[in-house]
Amino acid sequence: MILKEKPIKEKLVKLSSHYHLFYNNQFIKYYLLDAKISKNIWIDIECLMNSVNEFETSGCELENLYEQISSFVTFITVMQNEVIPKMLNEENLQAKKLSSASKVLYRMTLKNLPENIRILLNMINELYNTVKGIDISMNGEDNALYINLPYVKKIDDNLNSRLS
Repeated sequence: MILKEKPIKEKLVKLSSHYHLFYNNQFIKYYLLDAKISKNIWIDIECLMNSVNEFETSGCELENLYEQISSFVTFITVMQNEVIPKMLNEENLQAKKLSSASKVLYRMTLKNLPENIRILLNMINELYNTVKGIDISMNGEDNALYINLPYVKKIDDNLNSRLS
């Protein structure tokens, strides 16, 4: 089932914009490239971020959208469980290696990281709930696609635990 609903596009545009600003931070990118994130997760995230460009012409496949949202939630989990702790643990080491200006940027990145993760988490949650709502309205509560996708329960569990 192909989705072309405007609320989905609006949420994708916001998410993509914030993600690209976040990912293009030199310090975050450095740690992300070393993180345990599978190639499939990266592919799904890139497809999700690039779907904004294709949305009006071809739309998004509903099942693919659920998979991409699941991958994005995994990405956030890795950020919270692996990347942030590693960056915090290496703050003093980085401070010794970096120039004064870079130290300030690194510390600013660290200070803003939890809030940036929270923003991404809220955005993916809004997208997920919008997609799920459209799925229900198009297919009915009992026939919604998400009911038959085993990983959707994991999306719900991960989002609920991270948002509380």
